[in-house]
Amino acid sequence: MAVVASCVLAAGVALSGCSATASGTVAAGSSGSAPAASSAPAVSAAPVASTAPAGGSGSAPAGVSTPAASPAPVAAGAARCTTANLGFTDGPDNGPQAVGDTEAARVVKLTNRGGSSCTLYGFPGVDLKTNAGTLSVSRSKKSSQRITLKPGGSALITITYPVNTGGGSGIRVDSMVITPPGETHSHTMAWAEGSFPVEDGSGHSVLEVDPVTSFSG
Repeated sequence: MAVVASCVLAAGVALSGCSATASGTVAAGSSGSAPAASSAPAVSAAPVASTAPAGGSGSAPAGVSTPAASPAPVAAGAARCTTANLGFTDGPDNGPQAVGDTEAARVVKLTNRGGSSCTLYGFPGVDLKTNAGTLSVSRSKKSSQRITLKPGGSALITITYPVNTGGGSGIRVDSMVITPPGETHSHTMAWAEGSFPVEDGSGHSVLEVDPVTSFSG
């Protein structure tokens, strides 16, 4: 069946004509004028420390894994959980929970496979690989909390996505690339939640990820 795709709007992510685009902005650097010359006799003065201008920031281009959020300072004796020491499996309550749901959750469980406790704090990076390119999932407005995982302990990543209820093939999602908070190494998982709907311009589809949360199940 032919699919006529207008665009998928996902909390700041847009798709048009089955293609993905990304844009970024860079903050302007600070500038200052040189001090005016003085005709008065030179007077010794203590040196004043200068402040370096703030660096710029930008969005990751489509097709490149989104770096995860920088972690908060780690408490003494607690190491950050690394990708190599985490297990990635499906979490509870995946997919639509009732007939007619227009939004659903893809939940991923992170398990500490190491021999000592580690901590997680902040948002993971999540990129979805689709037939129209890569979609970098936006962060929700929820607050982050530090989570300490004992060996064998788990935490959850929740991705909210739009459910395709229109009956068409929509935008096919093949896999997702997850980067834990503070990490640069990623893990790829299959996407089994179906396609995204084609946006007709009447509303905005939600596509966002929450900060990691604790799991006691």
